[in-house]
Amino acid sequence: MDLNAVILFIFLLSVVFIFIEYSLGKIALGLIEKEEYEKAINVYRLLISKTEKDLFNIGFCFTQNKEYQKALKYYDKALKINPEYAEAWNNKGIILKELKKYKKALKCYNKALEINPELIEAWNNKGTTLQELGKYEEALECYNKALEINPKSIETLTYKGITLSKIGKYKKALKCFDKALKINPKNKLLHKTKAALHKKLKNQEKA
Repeated sequence: MDLNAVILFIFLLSVVFIFIEYSLGKIALGLIEKEEYEKAINVYRLLISKTEKDLFNIGFCFTQNKEYQKALKYYDKALKINPEYAEAWNNKGIILKELKKYKKALKCYNKALEINPELIEAWNNKGTTLQELGKYEEALECYNKALEINPKSIETLTYKGITLSKIGKYKKALKCFDKALKINPKNKLLHKTKAALHKKLKNQEKA
C-alpha cells in the first residue's frame, strides 16, 4: 500500500469517526427532548471525544434524575475545558442550591453573571437562593434585573410575586401575577396562587 492510499484510508476513517460521533450526539439530544435521561447518558458514554457541551448535557441529565453528585462532576468537567461556560456555572449553582449549599451556589451564579450579565436564568436562580436565605430585598433586585432583560418572563414574574407575598406586599404581588396571566391566561397554578393572595389581602385589610 503506497503512502497516498494510507493517507486516503486515514482520511476516510476520520470522516467515518466524525460522522458516528455527530450522529451519537444527535441521538442523545433527541433522547433529552423526550426526557429519557438515562438512555441519553448511555449514548453520551459511547462518545470517544466529549466536548464541554456534551459534558454539560450529561450533567443536565444527572440533574434531572436527581443524581446531584454525578451532575456536579460533569459540570466541573465542562468548566475545566471552558471556564467561561456561563450556563455550566449556573447549573452548578442549581445543584449546590438543591444540596442547601446556598453561599456556594451564589458564588456560581455570580460567576455566571460575570461572564454573561444577560443570563436571565442565573438572575432568577440567584433570586430564589437569596430568598431561601431570607434576603428578600436582594432577591427582588435580581428579579428586577431579569425583567429588564425579559419583561415578559412568566417565571421571573412568578418568583417576584411569591417573594413580594412573603414580605406581605400582597397588592404588588398580585400585579406580578396579573402580568404573568396576561401572557399565559391558561396557567392554572397562577390562578390558584392569585386566588390565595386575594384571601390574604382581604385578611390583611380586615386586621
